[in-house]
Amino acid sequence: MGPESISRLFTLINDIKDLDPKIRVDLKQNIIEKHPDFKFYGDNVKEVVSRNLYVTADSYNKKQKQLKHILEVEIPENSKEIGAAISLGDLRENAEYKAAKEKQDILNNAAAKLKEEIEKAQLYDERNADTDSVSFGNKVLLVNLDTGVNEEYTILGPWESEPEKNIISYLSPFGAELLNHKENDELFFVINERNCRYRVEKISIAEI
Repeated sequence: MGPESISRLFTLINDIKDLDPKIRVDLKQNIIEKHPDFKFYGDNVKEVVSRNLYVTADSYNKKQKQLKHILEVEIPENSKEIGAAISLGDLRENAEYKAAKEKQDILNNAAAKLKEEIEKAQLYDERNADTDSVSFGNKVLLVNLDTGVNEEYTILGPWESEPEKNIISYLSPFGAELLNHKENDELFFVINERNCRYRVEKISIAEI
């Protein structure tokens, strides 16, 4: 692909909610290997993604409960389904067995992915929050320099991202462009072929 197509693809994948951060990092490394001079939007994101995933305590607890439910409820139930399907006889023509085995693969992959994410998770500590520059846990008031309209965003992580509520991930293209900027900074960047022009009006601590 050419740079423009790569940029579109990376932006599309990078915007997926709950995407495993490792996929993002691996994709970026593969692009760099083939196109060493490629410019990523949001390169000001620190490459700690491969080691840490910043999360809130609430989302961390939810992910732990989700993993526990898969391991203690869904996988045992699936094992019973497999056993019941085996008891029906010829496995070559056994649709119930095939469906149960497919579900087993899905559950095992989901559990492995959750375990990996939880191991990388680093809890956000509000006691360390500051408003010197845009970072995880901030609420940012922007002035759209093209329209003059104020826009307010909360910067969290991929586990908490809800773009429809203006809660965006620090790993998303838009969130990445805001990181590390200070009040009164003017930002100019392009996302999905759209020119964006903003001024950082105010940085405050988000209520989480």
